[in-house]
Amino acid sequence: ALNCFTEVAGAWENPGKMELLATTVPLLNSILEEKANLLDDDNFEDRREKNQEVNSLRCCTYRTLGRIWRCDQNAEAHEEFAADALESYSQEFRGCHWTVKIALLKGLENFLESVLAELKYGKITDLLCEFGLGAERMPIRLYSVKCLHALLKYKRIKNSSPEVMKIIIGA
Repeated sequence: ALNCFTEVAGAWENPGKMELLATTVPLLNSILEEKANLLDDDNFEDRREKNQEVNSLRCCTYRTLGRIWRCDQNAEAHEEFAADALESYSQEFRGCHWTVKIALLKGLENFLESVLAELKYGKITDLLCEFGLGAERMPIRLYSVKCLHALLKYKRIKNSSPEVMKIIIGA
């Protein structure tokens, strides 16, 4: 259902006309709080399967979290929820499974394209440069570059700022 909702939100012809953030962000945050229900007597396969289910749900959730910002152009809602969303991306980025990281980066790119609130991007820039560009897996490096590009293209960080210098040095 989340994948379907994400695709609809991404293809919506008239973005900005729906008020989604106030209802959807708390729901997505509650999904992100879900943990795998591992039992002591679970074997390796059971644990892997349970973790994979949670990771799949996290992938969908982070992609959705990124897409909904273009559909809701309410500046007050952006001010209320944007900082927490950015912090969620930052907190999850270092410790998540690589499949979740790819979906997280796709969602972050969408978020950076559409967010209206003024935010501090130093922490996420550091993470993208250090753990994104230096990642072992190519898709993580690719989507990290796309997120860094979105930071620059949509003027989320100012020219000659420390973040721009980190991007230049990191690239």
